[in-house]
Amino acid sequence: MCPRGIYSDEGGCLLDEKQELKKAEKAEESVVAQARELARKMAQRDIEPRLEALGTHRGDELVKVVELLKQLGFLGLQIQDGGGIEALAAVIEEIARVSPGLGLLLASHASAQAPLMLSGGRGFEIAGLLSLAVREEGGSLLSWKEELPRTSVVRKGGALVISGLKKAVVGAGAADHFVVFASGEEGLRWCAVPVKADGVTVSPEKPRLGLLSCPVADVEFSDVSVPEGSIIPCEKGKNGILESIRLSDSLFGSIALGIAREAYKRALAYSTERYQGGQMICDHDAIRMILSEMAQNIEAASALVRASAQSADGREWQNACDLSAAFSSDAAIKITIDAVQVLGGYGYMKDYFVEGLMRDAKNLQAMVEPMARRMAFAGREVARVRG
Repeated sequence: MCPRGIYSDEGGCLLDEKQELKKAEKAEESVVAQARELARKMAQRDIEPRLEALGTHRGDELVKVVELLKQLGFLGLQIQDGGGIEALAAVIEEIARVSPGLGLLLASHASAQAPLMLSGGRGFEIAGLLSLAVREEGGSLLSWKEELPRTSVVRKGGALVISGLKKAVVGAGAADHFVVFASGEEGLRWCAVPVKADGVTVSPEKPRLGLLSCPVADVEFSDVSVPEGSIIPCEKGKNGILESIRLSDSLFGSIALGIAREAYKRALAYSTERYQGGQMICDHDAIRMILSEMAQNIEAASALVRASAQSADGREWQNACDLSAAFSSDAAIKITIDAVQVLGGYGYMKDYFVEGLMRDAKNLQAMVEPMARRMAFAGREVARVRG
């Protein structure tokens, strides 16, 4: 029986409603925890032994890993109701601890599914395929407000034809489909373009210092015909692409968090094994301060990443996504540099892994809008809400 005086406006028991809400929250947390544990085991068992092959871009190994991601259901988490993006963020974080490049590949795939989410599931659906979003080096939250996409979609002889060039496409060498944002006489549109379609040219991969497991290349579309069923009108206009980018940003924070956690773990482990002056180096005040600051930044980044994922799950797109991407990417840089410092000369050796994490963090930061511009954009949102 409901205690006296505890009622909702609809006449129901407010206590019962709170209990049901807590049950739902626990169930959602359970889904996230299960997805995280599954991703952790998969990363250790199936990705870590393939790191060298993935870093040299052996396509057969990448295909095997992508197939495993598909079998485990990780390619469809973001379009599920009830904490799907939060679960995906946890998966990406765990995978990024072992291979940040694969974490980026998975985040790019989620970005490609944004049109399905924003359209309420209408339009095309590429079930079971790895379809990666097109993301240009110069694309940003600010520039999308003033610029139109460089790719166009027009009607020629009754068929829809796409033309244009996209630079630095994340995951270009691993995609089955590209989800392209294009402009035309009928407005802004999302277009699903098969990689093997006539007129699609993927350039040789661009060399990079970090995120080596994720292929990046330019893609050119030369009068590529696409069926009507592969196109979704962007009803929200430019705000639609902003929401897509914000979804990517909420997951970019997860990649940075995974990098930071792994760097901290390795630095902490080394500090308990290395002795200097008759004691472990973690007992020296200077190392303690470095480790404590690393832990502090990780906890702050973790809170922002979770808030960002929950915001994206609720389709609220608050500025948590901007803050998460900006803070987490900068924190990953500082934490990986500190990890190299703790390891000393060993930190620069590939056998100790942290130098690779430092390169990955810097490469990821270059893909995220500079923190100052992110904070300016977030500040604009704060002012808008208060107004």
